[in-house]
Amino acid sequence: MNARSILRAKIIIISSQARRQSIRMEKGDPIRFVKGTYAGLVGWKNKGKSRKKGSYMIPVIALLESDKSTKKERLKATKVKFSSYRKRFTEAANKEEAALQQHQDLEAAMINCAGKWAEIGTVDPNSIVKLFLTELGLAQKYQRQLNNKARYRCVEHPMKRPRSDSEDMSVDW
Repeated sequence: MNARSILRAKIIIISSQARRQSIRMEKGDPIRFVKGTYAGLVGWKNKGKSRKKGSYMIPVIALLESDKSTKKERLKATKVKFSSYRKRFTEAANKEEAALQQHQDLEAAMINCAGKWAEIGTVDPNSIVKLFLTELGLAQKYQRQLNNKARYRCVEHPMKRPRSDSEDMSVDW
């Protein structure tokens, strides 16, 4: 390798580093990644970079690492498909939402199932709900029949309002 090719290699490396640093990162709406390379991580939509018209890729900022003691974050500006992220979770309103938050595979299966139904085109959502409820009933029946061989998942969901000791617990019949 001669001196000229070494100089060219250094220039290429420096220019690619400068290009990486010139990407504008402006945190927008908070998101969480559900599919792809960044699944399980959180991030933000990148307001500093606009999406090209007709592109399926959305500019985002992924939070790769966070050190709370020094308050340093390692961020990466990238592009992901629209189907790869969702809004960040808020506090779960019920046990079902808590299950989706705590078990990522359930959410991924739900997203996949919805995508498959969307491929059909126009479908009646009420009919889909009826079909799902029928299948859910059959699955619950099968789960009960497994007895001690059944697989159960733990879902932590606190009561919405703790009952006070002074609260009347009488029941009117």
